[in-house]
Amino acid sequence: MEKLKEIQNLLEKGLKSFYSEYELTVPQLTVVTLLERYGALKITDISTEMKISPAAVSGIIDRLEKQDLVKRVRSDIDKRKVFVSLTEHFCDAHQNMDQNLSRYLQLLLASKDAPDVQKIIEGLTLLETLLNSDDQILANYNGEHI
Repeated sequence: MEKLKEIQNLLEKGLKSFYSEYELTVPQLTVVTLLERYGALKITDISTEMKISPAAVSGIIDRLEKQDLVKRVRSDIDKRKVFVSLTEHFCDAHQNMDQNLSRYLQLLLASKDAPDVQKIIEGLTLLETLLNSDDQILANYNGEHI
């Protein structure tokens, strides 16, 4: 767990530095990247994607609204539904943010030779496989402390 937390912190630090021109936090970057990729989304959809509470997403949206980067829009069909979308101001100022994220990761990987990149991909694939099988692993867990 310590290694995963360390990797997450380093990735967030790198992203923050790479995106410093946007003056956005990593959670804010995540929200606008999701909106850029998928278009208008409900707060619950963003919450599910980010794996954080709707209340936390709402706070992020509040701060982005103050910067005129996103807006909340009620559905014409069902007034109870509220969608979040990027503003024209954001689109004018921050085009292609999702592509920039890919460039950041490519820049990191370009600094390594092919065998090291392959090891990273294999390790991440193994971790993904393990996490995808967690239901089966937990079903066999008998409650003993590890």
